[in-house]
Amino acid sequence: KILTTRAQRRVAMQSELQALLEAHRLQADNISYGYKVLPDRAENSWGRRYLKVTMQIPLEGGYQDLKAFLKATQASPQFFLCEQMTLSSGSQGGATQRMNLVLSTYFVATDQDLREKAEAGADAQGGAT
Repeated sequence: KILTTRAQRRVAMQSELQALLEAHRLQADNISYGYKVLPDRAENSWGRRYLKVTMQIPLEGGYQDLKAFLKATQASPQFFLCEQMTLSSGSQGGATQRMNLVLSTYFVATDQDLREKAEAGADAQGGAT
């Protein structure tokens, strides 16, 4: 099973991402996470709802290491999807490259995920409940 709940797979997903970074000699300074429940409505033809987790990962390293890391994420059993990638010169005058990478993965949404998302939405609207 690939698409399990966040509680069942989150630690394995984060561990796999960290292991891939280390294996390719890359360091991610600050990974930021975003969450979205899909589809928006509870009544849908999918039969269940999913939690999309988006990870924005700023990286710096050698071009071959970045390329190998991206390939490894695609081969990972953790179901990483590459949504966006930008590449620019790094801080060492061309010896390194900077990559801003957006990966996503999906979990089966639980009632707790739906409650947390609803609470976060209420907070974003000025705390209205």
